[in-house]
Amino acid sequence: MKYSVKHLLSGTLEEALTIAKDRTRDERVYPNITSLKQVKWEETDTDIYCEFITRGDGEIPKPLRKLITPKMVSWREIGHWDKKNNAYDYKVKTFYFTSVFNMSGKFRFIPQGNDKVLREMEGEIKINIPLLGQIAEKTIVKYQVENLDKEAKIFEKDLEELRKRKKK
Repeated sequence: MKYSVKHLLSGTLEEALTIAKDRTRDERVYPNITSLKQVKWEETDTDIYCEFITRGDGEIPKPLRKLITPKMVSWREIGHWDKKNNAYDYKVKTFYFTSVFNMSGKFRFIPQGNDKVLREMEGEIKINIPLLGQIAEKTIVKYQVENLDKEAKIFEKDLEELRKRKKK
C-alpha cells in the first residue's frame, strides 16, 4: 500500500536537512522506537550512504514481550541521501518475516522561499500474506501517517531550538 504526506516547515533548507539527518531524534520522536544504532555513514561530495538498526518494541504489551525476541521487532534501514536533490530514499529489511514484509520510501525537501521548506514523503508497505496482508498494510500505513504528522510538529520545535542555538 502506497502513501504520501506533505509538511510545510518553518526554516531554511539547511536547517531542515540538519534536523532530518539527526537520527538520534527517532527514539524521542516515535513512541515505538526503543533504540537506534547507526552502523554505516559514508559521505561523498554528492551522496551519503547510511544504515541503521532500529528496534521498535515500545508499544508491545508486557505479556507479549516474553514471546517476542528483540530481533523480531528490529530492522535494518538502508538509506541514501542525494545531496544535489535534497532527497533521502530508504529500504527497510526486517530480521524476521523478510520474505513477506517490504517497506521503502523517499523524503524530499523543497525550499519554499527563504524561510519555508516543503517536506514530501512517499512510502510503500507491502505485506505478502493473502487477505491479512492488506489489512495489516492499512493499519501500519494509518499509524505511519499519524506518526509522521506528529513528528512534523516536533520537527518544527527542533527547528526552533536549532535557530536558538545558532544565535548564541
